[in-house]
Amino acid sequence: MLRFTERSAELLHEIRRKGDAPILFISGARTETIRTAETVRAIRGGADGYLVNSQPMEEIAAEAKALIRLQTRVQRRPEIWTYQELQIMPGRRQVFLKGKEISLTRMEFDIVQYLAMQNGRAVTYQELYEAVWHSEYLFDDDSIMVHIHRIRRKLEIDRKHPFYIQNVYGVGYRFGCCMQEKF
Repeated sequence: MLRFTERSAELLHEIRRKGDAPILFISGARTETIRTAETVRAIRGGADGYLVNSQPMEEIAAEAKALIRLQTRVQRRPEIWTYQELQIMPGRRQVFLKGKEISLTRMEFDIVQYLAMQNGRAVTYQELYEAVWHSEYLFDDDSIMVHIHRIRRKLEIDRKHPFYIQNVYGVGYRFGCCMQEKF
């Protein structure tokens, strides 16, 4: 697409509702102001990456391959996910911090698991809400923030400087970065 329009946002939303394939948006934006605005709209709308068509084709291809690799890792769903001193066992719905089990509610676990599955990718409030609550997002960031606050009380050493669940200001959240897999 040459520009990110309302129709682009609708298509992106439809694709996201039907699946979780990686989406790389390539635009013909010519100014930094337009590029910045479109990047924010595309990422908030569910895109996984945003490039401009003036970038070298090798760079665009490398970015696309990286998104495919990420999708492949996510789909393998390892038995134990490790991030620093945190272990997540999706099949058993258990989380351990420094070897000690952390008791999470169903919703808290679903949030942690969903964010961890994204392997460092920023997740919008809307995407997180729709994925975990399984209903349409009604711009209710309070529900999400309350749960994130409770999770941080259980997982974070310094809640003012979170290590595991990080804010991406104006977008949503991301789970640290780069989970390591163990089987």
